[in-house]
Amino acid sequence: MNGVCGNSTLVEPLPFVENGSISPYLSAVGDESSATDCSLISVNTRGLWYRVQGDGCSYTASTQGSAFDTVLAVYFTLSDGCEQLYCLAENDDTNLETSSEISWSTTADLSYYILMAGFRKETGDFMLNVMRTTCPMSCSFAGLINGSKPFVDEGSTSQAPQIGPGSPAASCSLISPSTRGKWYLLQGDGRCYRALTQESTFSTFLAVYNSTVGCDALSCWAESGSNGVVSTSRVSWATTSGVAYYILLAGTGEETGDYSLVVLVSLDNAFVSLVCAIT
Repeated sequence: MNGVCGNSTLVEPLPFVENGSISPYLSAVGDESSATDCSLISVNTRGLWYRVQGDGCSYTASTQGSAFDTVLAVYFTLSDGCEQLYCLAENDDTNLETSSEISWSTTADLSYYILMAGFRKETGDFMLNVMRTTCPMSCSFAGLINGSKPFVDEGSTSQAPQIGPGSPAASCSLISPSTRGKWYLLQGDGRCYRALTQESTFSTFLAVYNSTVGCDALSCWAESGSNGVVSTSRVSWATTSGVAYYILLAGTGEETGDYSLVVLVSLDNAFVSLVCAIT
């Protein structure tokens, strides 16, 4: 039972929705709990606990639809458990309603605990919604491409995070802070590769970056958008052994949708660096 912090429910999958009831028979927070670090929480508060694992993204939790006056409190901890909770944000009423809503940003590898409770000692039926609202797009989550055989992947950019301001991906001219897309990683081996989108439901573009130090320092290597008639993009580039190449598949402007990506060896000979770009 998630009536105590140590038994908190992991928030997954997202968006997360849970209906239930806070019973007057739940154990109260008590004198020894650091949950009272949030001013809306008292030793007599009864509620349910949930846990979000930090990933650098922002989240919103809401109790809209609940049948009683709710309170939300979000804590972070620097340890592996609930021994020391630090109040990050709290909310009682939202827009003159008795439901609560709270938004916060997370740091990767930190745990965040949500306490959903009744104002003062109120109890009743609740609805809890937790969603990821914004998330800086990072190539650290790139899907690995095996260059030994043609690579095909199907997916959607509809729920992909935005690049966000200040991203090193902006070194390619087709990228803006509002760009949403998916990352792929290919390790260079001295051969020439071609990437193309096909059967996409939106106008796509492809950007290729190289890096020897990971996602924090990306250099635009090649980019290509749709030709204006079809939604297909194609880009070719020469690789160097030991260099990582990150491929960003995204939509023109703020377009999103379903796609199919194909990556394959284009040329494999001694003149690859001279002819790759025109294949």
